[in-house]
Amino acid sequence: MLSMLNVGHQWAAGPRRFLFRHTFDRLRSEEAMFVRAEKNVNKLNLSGELMKKESKTLLERAALAEKDMIRGETELK
Repeated sequence: MLSMLNVGHQWAAGPRRFLFRHTFDRLRSEEAMFVRAEKNVNKLNLSGELMKKESKTLLERAALAEKDMIRGETELK
């Protein structure tokens, strides 16, 4: 019974994915792995730049909203 559970566990999605990934990684050339890593680094850099740009615009919008709120508050007084 225990051995059947162990065999069933080995072919579950997580361990199967782990085994396939490590098997295929061994078959890849170093150049292919380098190109893939370079592509991932470029994606990460692009994502970081987009996040910086978005945070800058959000900070500008927050500053404008704060000015607008203060102006509205002074008009109410």
